[in-house]
Amino acid sequence: MAREWSINIMALLLILVVLYLYYSGYAPDYLSDGLGESVLNASNSISSECRYTNKILKIEKEIDAAFWWVVINSGDQIDYRPLKIASWSLFLLFNSLAILGINRFIAQIVHMIDQIFKRG
Repeated sequence: MAREWSINIMALLLILVVLYLYYSGYAPDYLSDGLGESVLNASNSISSECRYTNKILKIEKEIDAAFWWVVINSGDQIDYRPLKIASWSLFLLFNSLAILGINRFIAQIVHMIDQIFKRG
């Protein structure tokens, strides 16, 4: 139970950090005026030796570039404020979901290591 609570508390703290960094942070260098060009630049900005890892990293970067492009350019093209807020919220939620997975992964590794040392 304590492990679950620690995961949830750390996830909340890290999500707040992500929200702050995205709100006051910077836009990536691969963004340009066109959506297609931004996605292509993002895809070319990352690579890996493993074919599957490369594909997963490129897809993640392309989705991130599409979200960034929509969020940045929606301010100029969308005058409806609730739609702007919804697009920013969706963008931040999508990028903060990774924090939950990382916290769960770290907590599971710590738990497994603890179990190994208890047996030995």
